[in-house]
Amino acid sequence: MIKLPGESMAEWRERRRQESAVEREETYRHAERLLLTEVREIKPLAESARLGVAHDGRLIIASGGTDSGSNEFPTSQLPGVAGAFDVSILGADGSREKRHFDGVPHSCHLTQLTPSGELLTIGMAPRLSDSTRGDNASIIAEDGSVVGSFAVGGSVSDAQVTPGGRLWIGYTDKGIYGGGDLAGSVEQFIRTGIVCWGLDGQPQYAFERPEGFGPVDHLYAMCAVGEEAWAYYYNSFPIVRISEDFDVVGWESGITGAKHMAVWANTVLLAGGWRAFHDRAVILDTNPEGTLYSTMIFQLSMPDGSDLPEYARLAGRGSALHVVVDDLWMQLDLKQPLRTA
Repeated sequence: MIKLPGESMAEWRERRRQESAVEREETYRHAERLLLTEVREIKPLAESARLGVAHDGRLIIASGGTDSGSNEFPTSQLPGVAGAFDVSILGADGSREKRHFDGVPHSCHLTQLTPSGELLTIGMAPRLSDSTRGDNASIIAEDGSVVGSFAVGGSVSDAQVTPGGRLWIGYTDKGIYGGGDLAGSVEQFIRTGIVCWGLDGQPQYAFERPEGFGPVDHLYAMCAVGEEAWAYYYNSFPIVRISEDFDVVGWESGITGAKHMAVWANTVLLAGGWRAFHDRAVILDTNPEGTLYSTMIFQLSMPDGSDLPEYARLAGRGSALHVVVDDLWMQLDLKQPLRTA
């Protein structure tokens, strides 16, 4: 929303708030509430904690190792310096595993589990010189030893490891159009916006957009399903599916600004959004020819039908959207019948 001539920042914010409220009311006027399902109680997350989901559906909660819970990495970091961090791995069955790590030579912003149970962490790469950076992805054994490290570029929007050991990474606009810190061939991969890496640090695939679709300017949401990846990105917010064999098909979603996605068969959930739409849930049914069968908009709600608070933490993986509010872990699983109110 453009600031008007002579308008103060306070006036602009108030006008923006009012317009968002009107837009929200119009969007949800005829929308049903889509009820989350309780999974289990957990320890409330620290404000700076980072939330991830493993390929087997377990929650990964990382804290420490960074000055910010944001994926916007700091502009500089001393070589080899990173704080210690802790990781909790929670299962829907009530299981809880805690790990503590020291000595990883970069910060910790995104975490995943490898198929063998080691931890993969991605952070800001330490600066080695004015033109290069060091490794910013590390594979850490349960005893805390670093068993592998490599560079995947900065400004990572999301990263998900598959059961077969693929590492799908999507990048922000800073990573796509900034760059310049890695070898030229690797930079060319990153500039496509979506890269499939091996856990040996070698890029296996760089995104090739379907005919008629624009490039990835900024990845907004990604969801690994088996060995394939689904993605949703700016500039025009299409949904694309990259198959296990790296074939790509796309759909124009007509939905802007979503932050999370989940996928089951041909059904896609886009959750969250800009400003007043933190609780928006859009379910789209796709077909293989690149068109949509249907689009339904819901208001995502707590299990009892009450409003989802703005501070809710969301993460999509496979068929499920995971949501944490205070001490409650909830899900919306597309494999299960939808509960509405």
